[in-house]
Amino acid sequence: MLSFVQERQSILEIPATLLEGAEPQPASLRKLAADIAIRAPRPTDLDKRLAWLVAAIGLDRVELAILSVMARREIFTSWRELLDLLPIRSSNPNVAVLAAATGHPLAEIDRRLAPGASLLRARLLRDDRDGEFDACNLLKRLARSHVRSADEMMAWLAPSAPVSTLSYEDFDHLGSRRDLALRLVAEGRPISILLHGEPGTGKTEFARLLADRCGRRATFVGLADEDGKEPDRRERLAHLALLRTLCVASGDRLLVVDEADDVLSLNRRRDASKQWLHRAIEAPVVPTVWILNDARELGRTLLRRISLAIRFDLPPLRVRERIVARQAERLGLPLSQGPLRRLAAVPASPAQLTIGLDVAKCGGGISDSSDAIASVIEAMGGKARPERVPDAHYDPRWSCADVDLTGLAGRLRAATDRSWNVLLSGPSGTGKTAYARHLAHELGLDVEECRSADLLGPYIGETEGKIAAAFARAEARGALLLIDEADSFLFRREAGQRSWETGLVNEMLRQMEDRRSPFIATTNMADQLDPAAQRRFTFRIGFSALDPVRARGLFHDHFGTEWPARYGCIDGLVPSDFALVARRARLMDENDPIRLVDWLTEEAHARGEGAERRIGFHLPTGSTYPSQRRPLTANARSDA
Repeated sequence: MLSFVQERQSILEIPATLLEGAEPQPASLRKLAADIAIRAPRPTDLDKRLAWLVAAIGLDRVELAILSVMARREIFTSWRELLDLLPIRSSNPNVAVLAAATGHPLAEIDRRLAPGASLLRARLLRDDRDGEFDACNLLKRLARSHVRSADEMMAWLAPSAPVSTLSYEDFDHLGSRRDLALRLVAEGRPISILLHGEPGTGKTEFARLLADRCGRRATFVGLADEDGKEPDRRERLAHLALLRTLCVASGDRLLVVDEADDVLSLNRRRDASKQWLHRAIEAPVVPTVWILNDARELGRTLLRRISLAIRFDLPPLRVRERIVARQAERLGLPLSQGPLRRLAAVPASPAQLTIGLDVAKCGGGISDSSDAIASVIEAMGGKARPERVPDAHYDPRWSCADVDLTGLAGRLRAATDRSWNVLLSGPSGTGKTAYARHLAHELGLDVEECRSADLLGPYIGETEGKIAAAFARAEARGALLLIDEADSFLFRREAGQRSWETGLVNEMLRQMEDRRSPFIATTNMADQLDPAAQRRFTFRIGFSALDPVRARGLFHDHFGTEWPARYGCIDGLVPSDFALVARRARLMDENDPIRLVDWLTEEAHARGEGAERRIGFHLPTGSTYPSQRRPLTANARSDA
């Protein structure tokens, strides 16, 4: 021990006179220690950092002394060697070693290191479960840091997140749960809110927005390590524990745990007990937002302790348009209404849209931006099919139905009760889906659109789960749920050959009975629907082929000219025939009404309707009558 002190005389700033005559005897060493103790050492930068930490989390002088010894042991080799000189054998400091090193009574040290004590609860020290203790990485990093004030230390330990780039209105599709989350956070109650859903759907931005609107500071759990790398689970748990202690006194923080499955999942490495995780959720001390992609990762025992859970899906088209417009303006990227709507129609998350606009800014156009977004969606296993928007040419006057479609839209728009179901039945192309989208637009509702392929699953119970999820999403968004080809789920149960077939019909009927948001189903085979399903529809509307008046009106609406007087109307035409021929006419730069009638006739014939005519369409040749025009053969296409 005497040699230890003599070798470090300059470091310890001990006058040479104190060492004169010192001998390696207990009495001499005690006198030397007493003389050194009289000279109060100047506080070092490390002492200041530890004092700021102790003051911030409300520790006492005994706990400060323990932290001081443990921090110095990690930083200075001499301190480790000094503790090794004590006549107490241990790999890491135990209560006896710390009592000897700090000069505090053994009982006081033991009380500060008991299970659940502040130093352990804040995860500054770790109990090795064998009576010994070790400094956690967070304490080691703080000891080695270069913070120069208490405020700087708090900014390092509990950094405030940047302000959200989205607006409150961008989350209208979350419905009432958005407002409930805001009220809960504003009250400052120590609750846990779960945000879950696909990556990039705005969960992190919403957490920041909650803090901004409530006058709080969002603090994200998990400091990067000393090399700037991502913290592991143990470090994130330690930071969470420390933040809960640090932020409880300030009263203006919102803790955000992103990628929370890494912290909460018990399937991963056990750095925390199940009981600790349960308490972290049900008694979070300060308002806490947990963010993850798949809520099923947590299990029921953790989920039932959550105060509020909000599922995030792709925002509706109108929200994506607003996000694209705002981001384009921020980047100084001029966008007209057409390109803006085309980009927003891609079923992409806000994060993907933002990245896509960055691609456009780097020299690519909107088409490159859309292609880049689509490539990522496809890599994730999704479909990049642009979302359908209401057809600008659609007018319910030109649909042939057994009710007044315009009048029905007006009645439903004026109604306060939105818990209605509508069945639209009729042949393909008669305008059922177009009217459903038009109705949603007239009511100011977003459309949650599903086809049978979107809902059918290969495993037993999967289809029922997807059906329930579709109804739940529509209700949460306050959207109109549109299911095309609903006969796949509502067929007569006596026709089912397997139990699961009856099960999915039963699930569909249950959802129709319980739902509180509007629902529209379309089918080509209304006569094959289960009678119980027929009874559950508030309105059953039949669509049919166009009558002559509507066919002529739709012809003028699409082509800007009258139906040729010399030709009678074609039986069996439907609105989709006009839409297809209009696209063909634009491609071929065709505006001859006789030729357009010829193409419409061929479309009717292809579906087994109308008078027999040759299949195919024709190149302009200047002839007058359709019968004189030759079909577009392979050679003709090549010539074109």
